[in-house]
Amino acid sequence: MNAATSRQVTRFLVIGAVGTAACLGAYVLLRLALPAQAANVVARLVVAVPTTWLNGRYTFGAKVSARRLYGGALAVLAAGAVVSAGLLAAEQSLLGPADRWAELAALVLANAGATVARFTLLRQWLFRSPSTLSLAR
Repeated sequence: MNAATSRQVTRFLVIGAVGTAACLGAYVLLRLALPAQAANVVARLVVAVPTTWLNGRYTFGAKVSARRLYGGALAVLAAGAVVSAGLLAAEQSLLGPADRWAELAALVLANAGATVARFTLLRQWLFRSPSTLSLAR
């Protein structure tokens, strides 16, 4: 891994840790009033655009239009939501909906699993540099 990629991974992980904490905090609050799946989706929606913008600006040094930012954030969110919804459904079928600690553990595990895919999508698709575009031709 070269130095530039190493810096990107480090920044991505820092922003991801903050985003994960915010998402879990929102989930815990939303879970007081919503079912687990709904709380998960709403919490992810709340954090998707700010973390995508932060990654674009500070991780990848890119600026994109608001339309591309929102569309990209929603696409990356959808990928993470599918992974987390599946793991959350599996956890609830095994342990039942009453075990909130297991729910949180399932969401943390799902988020960790989706991290590599998210980094790749952001780097290679949403925030790819012009030099990456010319190499792909």
